Amino acid sequence: MLNKLQKQSHCFDDARLEAISNKGLVRRAKKDFEQGEQPEIVSDTDICLTLKVTGEEVIITGQGFAKARCSCPSVDICRHILITGLWLRSITSVTQSDVDSTVNLLSPHYLLEQTLEHLIKWAGKRTTQAGIELFHQAEDAQIADLETITVQFPSLNVTSRFFPNSSLELSLCNCKARQVCLHQVAAVLLYQKAHDRLITLPESTHQANEAPKNRSEVLYTVKQLLTEMVAIGICHLSDAMRQRCVTLSVSATGVNLPRLSRSLRHLAEDLRLSLDRDAKSDPSRLLLTMAQIYALCSALESSPRQDLVGWHRTEYEEVGNLELAGVGAYHWQTQSGYAGITVLLWDVQARRWCSWSDSRPRFKGAGFSPHARYTQPMPWAGLQSPKQASQSHFRLMSAKRNYQGRLSSSDRTSAVVTHTVRPSDLNFEDCFQDWKALSEYAIAHQTWGLREREPLKEIVVVRPNRWGDRRFDAITQTFYWVILDSEEREILLQVPFREVDRQSIQVLEQLNPNEPKVWGIVAQIQLTKTGLHLYPISLLCESENSSVVNLSFSSSVQKFEALKSTEISSEMSTQADTSDPVPDLEEEWAENQLESAEKTSPSLALDLQINQLITELESIAEQGTQTSNKSWMKRWQLITQKFEAMGMSTIVPLLKSGLQIRRPVVILQLRYLCQLLSKASNFSL
Repeated sequence: MLNKLQKQSHCFDDARLEAISNKGLVRRAKKDFEQGEQPEIVSDTDICLTLKVTGEEVIITGQGFAKARCSCPSVDICRHILITGLWLRSITSVTQSDVDSTVNLLSPHYLLEQTLEHLIKWAGKRTTQAGIELFHQAEDAQIADLETITVQFPSLNVTSRFFPNSSLELSLCNCKARQVCLHQVAAVLLYQKAHDRLITLPESTHQANEAPKNRSEVLYTVKQLLTEMVAIGICHLSDAMRQRCVTLSVSATGVNLPRLSRSLRHLAEDLRLSLDRDAKSDPSRLLLTMAQIYALCSALESSPRQDLVGWHRTEYEEVGNLELAGVGAYHWQTQSGYAGITVLLWDVQARRWCSWSDSRPRFKGAGFSPHARYTQPMPWAGLQSPKQASQSHFRLMSAKRNYQGRLSSSDRTSAVVTHTVRPSDLNFEDCFQDWKALSEYAIAHQTWGLREREPLKEIVVVRPNRWGDRRFDAITQTFYWVILDSEEREILLQVPFREVDRQSIQVLEQLNPNEPKVWGIVAQIQLTKTGLHLYPISLLCESENSSVVNLSFSSSVQKFEALKSTEISSEMSTQADTSDPVPDLEEEWAENQLESAEKTSPSLALDLQINQLITELESIAEQGTQTSNKSWMKRWQLITQKFEAMGMSTIVPLLKSGLQIRRPVVILQLRYLCQLLSKASNFSL
């Protein structure tokens, strides 16, 4: 394998190394290589070459240098792989005649000679199909036919490169895909079209010529697709619907609607889970996502505000020097397959929250250890690790920050640590000792409708007057701790049992809040149907050694006598053992619940009524509005009468419209309104 790679190393000059990584990383790799960092060969076979580079293992297989793997946490091309490339280039001493005689290279115009069969063999049928769809929509593509052929897609911020006397396998794309991507397929077709040598495409792909070409057409087409999905029924959708979502996502990007594009990609992923019968699939979530996308399209048609349009990529602005105090760090995982660590920082002068995050995709097979990342170097010179950043008062020079308060990981930014954080010296803007004021703050900063969520607005500092009882509920698998203010009002610290919260629960179970003395709690507010709760992130203590205790990472708290297991009350046991009502009595049971709620709490009655309507909407959407089913009319009439009796003038006209004919548009609009009403009912604290 080494001999083969040596003869191919001429294809990886600086321009190609930068294409698979970036200029800064290539400069760093060159510097390290010049300072003597040399790879050591571990094994060399016909299948792969394994090398040791500064303690990490680099493996290069027959897929080529661009598909090399490294044992370091990075999932993309890292400096260890680049050092390997520089080393291969330095030990290469073959002539061009040797290369031509041993490597199967193509002519400079090999892109013009590709057929549809060649593309399918190279990229696969699905990727080729997606590339053809992108080819028909990429009207802004730019082609530079120089020594290196480059095809740029400005709206996607993607560039594909093809090299002379090379092959398709050695082409590169800066989208960082580990396999051949749709951009490379589209680039080949665009290059052929520019030279009047376009291959004949399948007839089915010519429908892409009718793809939406402007913003209004994209919005109309997306709304039409959503209504089709409801008409057919969520349980009867095919993979063609998923592919249409992916295609429209690309179209939305092309007309500068990044938020809509991301939403459509999420919808396509939910559809994939549903089609695969995956345990993570959820028809309820699917319908809600469709309703939110429909509402977003309607809002964009009337008012294309920037927050509705969204941003293609986070833009960081230079904010000069910042005086920051680290007050917490935690790790997290997302349902979309990412894991990461976040450090919470308080801007002392501006009195606002900032954050820094580092994340890795888990779906690419790379491992990510948050506890290891917690002690690894920060991107800013002067800070040793996220652990130090989360517990120190420091000055950040040449800082960059985006509109959400997130700080850039630019290597031009540096830090000077001054001292350990002293919580009592920090004048927090959002520090609460009165739970009534905290509730008012939580309601004021809730995300309504299509307004973009502001995560840092949900971060608060609370100072309990007294610590109450705590327990772990085995039924809900949640840890609870009651904290009280000076008026003896209660609020719950609530931590669900998840893998990322295992350490937090263990620390809280062992914590004695008086040793060390807990000055305050950094927490995230959570407003749910059961009221206002706090998700604790870190503890601010009056201690010189450890003033900030990060619950996700710390285990060095004083233990006290093990908590006695709390017995579940008979009332909870009765509720847990109560079986679901039998089908014949289901409606009667629901009516009794509703009548009881109306007598005790109008808010609870509204909440139950909303849940009944959501259940009915989900049932209709799963079967499809085209399905003939008269049993729904009685239930629908009853729901309409109940909302009319409550005086819900916004939702009643839609209910009456849906009673006349089950239009898919009405189903989507009602589901979105139910979401708003359900969130509003949470405000009755």
